[in-house]
Amino acid sequence: MSGDTNVSNQATNVPEAESGYVACIFADSKAEANSAAVQIKWVSGGVDSSTLRAAATFFSLGEPVQPFQSFSVGSVGDSAVGEATPGVAFVVFSVGDLLVCVGARSAVVSAASLRASVEGLAKEVAAAL
Repeated sequence: MSGDTNVSNQATNVPEAESGYVACIFADSKAEANSAAVQIKWVSGGVDSSTLRAAATFFSLGEPVQPFQSFSVGSVGDSAVGEATPGVAFVVFSVGDLLVCVGARSAVVSAASLRASVEGLAKEVAAAL
């Protein structure tokens, strides 16, 4: 994903029964605090703004660090919202009937850099869907 040989795929196509997402997780083998994940689920009938906001809430509540601050995300999928807090950032977006979360955490990257990296990765994922 990054070209960094320390980063390896920690989980591929792992179904999460409770949330309905399928996840792929990548992590730095030398620093597990540095990781990125892509989680996707199909939403019958499509994704509206309330579904998108509920997904962002779901992902922010799953993190031990609070509170998250929303940030605007442009040109990612059909619609998108981002949230960040020190050390963690994610973008939730839709493409048709797919709801996608691209997130990352880092112990070493600044909040602004992490946010920009996650937004860039989200754009790449959205373009591939």
